[in-house]
Amino acid sequence: MALQQQTPLNKIQQWRSQTDSQIFADSPLQQKGKQMQSLLYADFSDGAYLMEVLIDTSNAQQYVVYASNAFVD
Repeated sequence: MALQQQTPLNKIQQWRSQTDSQIFADSPLQQKGKQMQSLLYADFSDGAYLMEVLIDTSNAQQYVVYASNAFVD
């Protein structure tokens, strides 16, 4: 929750437990997520930023965060 509230992640409206996306088509992070037992996934685009975040929540003691972002404006 603390990570999700940090800028620029606070722009993300919806976190999902699956790697479905309307922005990305079968990205490397989505492929990585298919191998995880438990995850949080989100993507965001506002025309200037393009962001994808994958959090591996399989181990409750240690989450692993993967992120990809680009400035596309």
